[in-house]
Amino acid sequence: MPVRERVQNRYGTLHGGCTATLVDTLTTAALLTVSPLPGVSMVLSVNYVAPMPGTPVPHPPASAAEAPVAGRPHASAAGAGGDAAQCAAAAAPTAMAARQQNRQEQGRDGSGDGSEPEDVEEEVVVIDARVVKAGRQVATLAAELRRKRTGQLVATGSHTKFVQVLDPAMGRLKQLASSATGMDKPRAADAGPQQQLAPPPRSRL
Repeated sequence: MPVRERVQNRYGTLHGGCTATLVDTLTTAALLTVSPLPGVSMVLSVNYVAPMPGTPVPHPPASAAEAPVAGRPHASAAGAGGDAAQCAAAAAPTAMAARQQNRQEQGRDGSGDGSEPEDVEEEVVVIDARVVKAGRQVATLAAELRRKRTGQLVATGSHTKFVQVLDPAMGRLKQLASSATGMDKPRAADAGPQQQLAPPPRSRL
């Protein structure tokens, strides 16, 4: 999975919550290869071994993005007109145009098309999920996350899931079967002398 800006934390590495989500989701996908039921989580554990670097995100200069537009009110002055949404909508295309112009200038300088520099390689994390043991009620799963470029171990995870589903219809059938078995057995008070069984003989030892 590419480690882009949407899954990075403030330090530019893979977010810990995203790592836990990957362990949860992909171990469940591995369980579905051997079981028709996804089950429910009992224990989810993640060990963070090393930070997973993310792909550097280019940002436009703050002066170009925050430059006011001539002939249009600034977003901070929208309170006087009482319509901040219209002012923000009018300023949004200008900020976008400033970012696009900055990217085009970077492309003319030889740094690429403006989206990402050419010398920056995208960081990718590889997730390996497997089924350790799948029983009738409990399944044990495991996962490893590694950096694709170097093979470095980033995180390990273990996942225990309860996979048995209690069907209410089966419970009712068991109750009916037990009640029918109890009705077929004669009670000792209603049985005649010929139906009463003799007590077992005592042991001579």
